[in-house]
Amino acid sequence: MELLDEISKNFRKRFSTAVLVRIFFLFIILFGVFALLYAHNQTTELKENIQSMNNLSLHSLEKSIQLRFAAFKLYDDTLNIRLKDAFIPFFNTYELHKEDIKKLDLNLIKTEINENPENIDLYIINESNVIVATTNKQDLNLNFRENAPKFADYLDTIRNNNGFFPDQVTGELNGIELRKWAYMPTSDHKYVLEIGIKEQSFGIDRDIIMNLSDIVRDTTFSNPYIHDISIFNFKKDPVATSSEYVNPLQDSRINQIFETHASIIDYANGIPIRYLVYLKSERAIYGYEASFVAEVNTDVSLIENEILSIYLGMFNLFLIVIVISGILLYFTLIRLSRPVQDIIEDINQISQGDLNHTIRDPEIDEFNSLTNAIYRLKESILSEQLNNQILIERNILLNQIIKSIPEPILIINSSHNVIGWNNAMEDLTGFSSTDIIGSDREVYTHIFYPEGDCLLANLILEPGLKRRIPFFDDKNQKILHSEGWLTISGQIEEKYLSAVAGPVYDKNEDIIAVIETIRDFSILKATEEALITSKEEYQLIIENSYDIIFNIDLRGMFTFLSPSWERNTGFTILDTLGHSYSDYIHHDDIDEFHNIIQNVIKTIKRSDTIIFRIVHSNDMIHWYSSVFNPVYNSNNELIFITGVAHDITERKQVEDSLKFALHKLNVLNSITRHDIKNQLTVLMGFLHLDKEDLSDEEQIRRNEVERKVGITIYNQIEFARLYHEIGLKEPVWQNIAFIIKSVLDQINLNSVIFHNLIENLELFADPMFEKVIYTLFENTIRHGMHVTNITMQSIVNDEGLIIVYSDDGCGIMDEEKELIFNHGYGQNTGLGLFLSREILSLTGLSIHESGTYEKGVRFEIFIKNGLYRFIK
Repeated sequence: MELLDEISKNFRKRFSTAVLVRIFFLFIILFGVFALLYAHNQTTELKENIQSMNNLSLHSLEKSIQLRFAAFKLYDDTLNIRLKDAFIPFFNTYELHKEDIKKLDLNLIKTEINENPENIDLYIINESNVIVATTNKQDLNLNFRENAPKFADYLDTIRNNNGFFPDQVTGELNGIELRKWAYMPTSDHKYVLEIGIKEQSFGIDRDIIMNLSDIVRDTTFSNPYIHDISIFNFKKDPVATSSEYVNPLQDSRINQIFETHASIIDYANGIPIRYLVYLKSERAIYGYEASFVAEVNTDVSLIENEILSIYLGMFNLFLIVIVISGILLYFTLIRLSRPVQDIIEDINQISQGDLNHTIRDPEIDEFNSLTNAIYRLKESILSEQLNNQILIERNILLNQIIKSIPEPILIINSSHNVIGWNNAMEDLTGFSSTDIIGSDREVYTHIFYPEGDCLLANLILEPGLKRRIPFFDDKNQKILHSEGWLTISGQIEEKYLSAVAGPVYDKNEDIIAVIETIRDFSILKATEEALITSKEEYQLIIENSYDIIFNIDLRGMFTFLSPSWERNTGFTILDTLGHSYSDYIHHDDIDEFHNIIQNVIKTIKRSDTIIFRIVHSNDMIHWYSSVFNPVYNSNNELIFITGVAHDITERKQVEDSLKFALHKLNVLNSITRHDIKNQLTVLMGFLHLDKEDLSDEEQIRRNEVERKVGITIYNQIEFARLYHEIGLKEPVWQNIAFIIKSVLDQINLNSVIFHNLIENLELFADPMFEKVIYTLFENTIRHGMHVTNITMQSIVNDEGLIIVYSDDGCGIMDEEKELIFNHGYGQNTGLGLFLSREILSLTGLSIHESGTYEKGVRFEIFIKNGLYRFIK
């Protein structure tokens, strides 16, 4: 007992709980540092990619706007000849009355100019840069030195020079009406003569040529990290934006950029959050540059969410590793302490006199010798007690021993008569001890060998006896052993019996009896034979499997490979065994492959599916997928890792081809639309130029048709862009109140009263859902005629929720209730409601109109259960 206590104590020292706990915390710390460094590297790489993508987008934006500047100049220069001609009567009349300009009748001069007098205004500006005469009474006495100092400097430059100075088509300095301005100094350099011409076509042509919204929208759409782009002129007024609502940036840096021509980038935590970019123009307006400043705001929330996702992913992995490691530590401690406790309990059981107690297998090699010693101790105790009982009372002791042993035992004396036949032997043979005790050799041998043969006990007493069934003679221990299948007398089924016979000596070393123990191993033998058959079947599967079955030891060396290795890779199994997997795995996949292997070794847990490449003997690269499984020995120790590698090369090639094709289609679609718009801009400019030279009414009519066709093509391209955007982004939960507020910021309701009865509602829909609500409001304002009230409400029923949009306008006729959702139907482009239905259908939403004609519209949007929720 002292020896066992010492062994148990040494074992606990060897596998102490303190050491395992320290190893556990050291592993957790190292893994935490690794996870933090990995997340930091991922974040740094993300920021670099964002910076690179933003630089490409800004370069594309600048080149596109420069092309628009060139096209607008081509259009604008065609108007200079008209203004030069208009100056001739103005200048000549001034020369006649320059001594007293009060005698100038500017309204009369307007009638002499070859232009529509309604579209022309004349101005005379003195040396103090004050308008002293004009046909536009609201501008009389306007002092440019006070209201526009830089324009006043420009007028001084004109007054001190000679020639013709045109401005480009632009809005008024103190208004929004578009005009084309030009200036000429008088011959005495006292005044500056100014002519302003206006036409309705200026707005249309300028909007088509200098419509920069499609450029900023395309740039924003092509870069997910750009939230919005706004372009400002020298007055800090927005001229284009990618969002529906613009909050002009009141920042003195815009003036600074117009002066220095240097762009500015704002950073926060290494992330570029805002760009202020100078977009240079070679022309001027009112003495100011016609250049623009673009404000580009990045989607900081998207970038921060991606960074947060990286850190959360590593944090979740860290927590999982802690939990799994803790569980493994717990079961390891239990695994190490259980065998010692079992051995102590077995020894206590035997020490209490239970000599029939079976010693449990500790399943650990270090304890096998201890278990054998306990077995020998048990046999020694049993033998000593048996000898003592024989000395006291042989027959009584013999019967007690025989009946207490659970194994079948036969005892014969030196005369070959049965003196012992225990209960287990009765159960095995079916013959009771009362019938067998005292019988001779012929009786009991006939039970086991009906055809005649002798038992091992008989051979010990008479070594010269003949026996047909083979046996084994252990001369050192003086025992005989035999085993095999036989049929006991009176029974039908064969039994696989193992017999061991040994002599019993007296104090003079004479044989006084022989004990033969017979054990029934029928079930064990049948199981063993089944296992052999199963092993043969398993071997057949391995040899014919197309997949590669492999074993890797803890050093990463191949210890087993199925024949499919040679068939697939071309490498022989003999040349591969003993080599590391790193000799065959593609160099780009080795780190991931190694990390998965090490994770299986550390966690002793089945891995997730891994996809990697193997370089075959012919240098061909094939893709494989596999799962690694840990394999234990009898002591529950990890000895190697096994796996099955399946060739997925064809599937991988198909997936890569599909991804590449989809990317090329998206890029081609975006570039094609962009190029068509640029070419269309140039075409519309030339059509406008042609219009100025046309005098034939038929040719003028054809020119108008061609211009309308150009506008139609422009609208169709815009429709293609919008339709292409539908469904490109994942559906998200959207707050209806926020959407309505955003739409109302974009729509001018004038005197229409809006009633919002929807509260705390969110929908799971495409991010373009706001476009649907905007279209409903826009249609009401445009087509509702006498609308005074608009109402939005929600109705819940058993099938889901209905959002109802209604007004009290003219309504829609019954025969048009479905036609309004068709592509191209309507008074304008006919795209709004068609796109609305398409956007809603992406997440299973639907829309129809159920209003009453001449009483108002009623649009109902149906949302299924699960696609809406009410929030606090």
